[in-house]
Amino acid sequence: MLTASVFIGIGIGGIQNGTDALIADYFEGQQRGSIMGVYSTFVALGGILWTTLSGILGAREWYMAYAAYAVELPFIIIEAICLPMGHLEPKRKSNVFKNMPKEVALITLISFVFVLCFQLFSTNVSLIVAERGFGGTGESAMASTIMTVAGIFAGLLVGPLFKRFKNRAMPLAWCVTIVGLALTLVAPSLVVLCAAGFVTSLGKETYVPLQGNFAAGNSTNEGRAFNLAIGMAGTNFGMALSPLFFEAATAPFGAQIGQKFVLGIAIIVVLVVFGMIHYAKLTPAQEAEEAAQAAAREAAVK
Repeated sequence: MLTASVFIGIGIGGIQNGTDALIADYFEGQQRGSIMGVYSTFVALGGILWTTLSGILGAREWYMAYAAYAVELPFIIIEAICLPMGHLEPKRKSNVFKNMPKEVALITLISFVFVLCFQLFSTNVSLIVAERGFGGTGESAMASTIMTVAGIFAGLLVGPLFKRFKNRAMPLAWCVTIVGLALTLVAPSLVVLCAAGFVTSLGKETYVPLQGNFAAGNSTNEGRAFNLAIGMAGTNFGMALSPLFFEAATAPFGAQIGQKFVLGIAIIVVLVVFGMIHYAKLTPAQEAEEAAQAAAREAAVK
């Protein structure tokens, strides 16, 4: 099972990075962000449908839940036939890390820290349900499922948010997650806890496409796919290390759930303050991209 999980993780990572790179090859600026957001919406929708199907298949024998993966086979065939190849990157003259712009390295670090804190909800929701007497496994699963639903709506917000707030849309998304984590901290009932999970996830799922669009907009064609991949790696590392970090950070004080959430909220607040200042304007690379798009539109009109 562990070996199978490794291969599944490799596949999911490859699909995510490959799709982001393909979108970046054919779309630019605001349009690229919107398309990444729509892609995120369909990922969330697919997650809900897949969970439902696997639950039905595994109702009698648990291992039959994995048969839901067979549904992917016709889509793999369709994609292999219909999708474009994408653009080949020029050969690099130096290693990928030297090609990585500082802004991409910074947003990767920020993604790691933000998701480290966001993951507090997922890793503690079952304990919160049990500790506060909200129910059992079913109620915990309900809260987690509602988190997934948030991704459907979040993807549709990416384009309008970037159009209105540009790079500041990212710290605004972090603010939404702060609200969700704070609501989780004081949730008096299962309904409020589910709402908290929805809000927490809404912020994170809105941010991820914005982060991908930012990384792509600050990358040259040479090494852009790697930059997108390293950004996703930062997010995944944040998810994986979250329980270890917050357990160690709060251990001297008793490692209580409330302490972990307060620390997580405080960390994101610092990110928001930094982000509102640092991302007040588009970067030079993004400005050049928008100028090129504007020139192309004017040429098309003439």
